[in-house]
Amino acid sequence: MASPIRHLRIMMLAAGKSSRIGSPKFLLPFPDGRPSYVHGVEMIQRAFPDAGNIWLWLRDPSQLMADDVPKSLHVKLFYETVHIDHFHLKGVHGLPVNGLLAAFGIDPTRHWLFIPCDYPLLTMEELRHLRVQYTEPVTCFENGRGLTERWVSIWGPAALAHLSENVERGFLDPGRVIQDLKGKRTRPIHTYSLFNTNTKEEWEEAMSLLAA
Repeated sequence: MASPIRHLRIMMLAAGKSSRIGSPKFLLPFPDGRPSYVHGVEMIQRAFPDAGNIWLWLRDPSQLMADDVPKSLHVKLFYETVHIDHFHLKGVHGLPVNGLLAAFGIDPTRHWLFIPCDYPLLTMEELRHLRVQYTEPVTCFENGRGLTERWVSIWGPAALAHLSENVERGFLDPGRVIQDLKGKRTRPIHTYSLFNTNTKEEWEEAMSLLAA
């Protein structure tokens, strides 16, 4: 049975090195010229107008400075290299799981929606669908091949606490928590929404689909 969420916090994960694309994914342009993170944040704000500030998890200040972000976006920037000790991230640099742990450090009492910056076909409809489908303690999408999309997910406080404990023991994969806690996996409304872009060719294909 789905569980209502009273207060949802949101974090966009954008700390990856994007080595196969050659430039930061969150800065890649959409057909209208907007950087992907701007497109994503504006889409999130339309989907959840009551969400307040959106956190953007980055690798370091060289990627993006606060002065470069449009003030209308109401984004808070957090950097792995700056905040890794503050959020007790166990000194494991460069892993997406650090964004989840940082969110738990920012507010361990709330539910968190995590959205990677490299799923450009995600829509408001899909994010609202994920929230409606949410069941404690963690809910994520499942793609058309039956694989867990652990980075496009909503985590409750208990699941994030379990993740933090796992990392303490050296288990860094959030998928293990989803499995251990029998987290809910739900299919998207449209399978193409989970198109993950890891190469320049995949990004161009996604942009062609958006422009069609």
